Amino acid sequence: MRNLFVKIAILVILTFIISINIGIAEGRQEPKTNLIITNEVYGSSLKPELVYNIKTPKIIDYDFVLAIDSSGSIAEEKYQRDAIVEALPVFLREIPKNYPDANFNISIVSWDDNIDFSYDAEKGFNANETSNAKLADLNRSTNDISNNFVNRFSTLETEGSDISVPIKASLDILDSEANRPNDYHKNKRFIIVVSGNGEFKPATDELIRKVQGKYEIYVIGMDMSLKSELRKHLKKIAENNDKQYLFLPAGDLYPPLNVSLESALRSHLRNATNSPVARNVKITESLYCYYTLDPNSVRINGMPIDASSINIRPNGDGTQTFELEIPGGLMPNSETKITLDVNFDPGYLPVTITEDRKPITLCSPKSDTPTGKFLFDWFNREHFELILEKAERGTGISPSNRLTIQSVNLKRDTTKNSSLLEKFIKNLSLLRILQLQY
Repeated sequence: MRNLFVKIAILVILTFIISINIGIAEGRQEPKTNLIITNEVYGSSLKPELVYNIKTPKIIDYDFVLAIDSSGSIAEEKYQRDAIVEALPVFLREIPKNYPDANFNISIVSWDDNIDFSYDAEKGFNANETSNAKLADLNRSTNDISNNFVNRFSTLETEGSDISVPIKASLDILDSEANRPNDYHKNKRFIIVVSGNGEFKPATDELIRKVQGKYEIYVIGMDMSLKSELRKHLKKIAENNDKQYLFLPAGDLYPPLNVSLESALRSHLRNATNSPVARNVKITESLYCYYTLDPNSVRINGMPIDASSINIRPNGDGTQTFELEIPGGLMPNSETKITLDVNFDPGYLPVTITEDRKPITLCSPKSDTPTGKFLFDWFNREHFELILEKAERGTGISPSNRLTIQSVNLKRDTTKNSSLLEKFIKNLSLLRILQLQY
């Protein structure tokens, strides 16, 4: 009896003081991106359930270059120039209001067949230098940009349009040592290019591959026909992704161009800040020969995925390796849970003992059989691979059966029906639950 009361006393102390989570694995953290994955096993040996939990970091800092066309096509169509000088300041002023929990650093580049100017955090609107241009904190620079852009932005009908110029300038700025991010996992970078219509020199394929290998690039084309060669070229730069290009019609039948341009800029910013932090996210695992994956059991955040999208291949040692990809990638500051069932398949193992009494070897995986991996491409297109740790054994049949004791505030009970005995009975019941879980 004394031991029972000691246990009850200990339980009461735990109830009021500590919070315990049972069956939660530590997980594997990729140190550069701060992405965390845990892998656990639940259920019986006849039908194990594999559970993967992935947690992504919150993105706080956004760096981007806004490259504005100032070529002869803009000069010839004065309404396009007017739309730019009206829309850009409004767009910039609204960013801190719409994203109060984020930090934005920006450079504005004016381009045609060369660089007219780039905005620098220290020098403001400098001449035409981009390699050392320092990104400006938008909170500190909005007024300066808004007040001076209209006077510094100039167009000439004699200037041509070279699409390589804004791309190279943007790369120079974002790749500069002066703009190296402090926290890799908190920082996202992208480019927005605004172009008018007209004759142009296309960007080289090499330069397009280079920028697409590092950053998302968003384009806005003004007053371009559906069959315009420039329109096709800009779509190519935007990876033919309909979330990365917008084309704005002009004329009396459409909203004023400055309104459409501001809306397009806001749309691109929204897509850039809400796009996945990790793409091509894959999990590969190899199962012992007496287990087979049930492809119809795979769930991502409780939703089934197409079984045909799961690749299962047999290995020469009788094991099988499966690979599944998370559709759409992983969003920032999110938690993703993948669950799948594995069936026990004894194959043709003997049932009764015969005179030969041969020993049974269930499985001997070869050294070249793949071990578990977690693969993904970060949003700047850098590729990462993590070797999965040995799966932790969960404490319940499924993750939903985990027991959590939460700390509570002690309050005086003044009701007539309350008694010390009732409290002890409640704590005793909880103690029995704890014993069962352990």
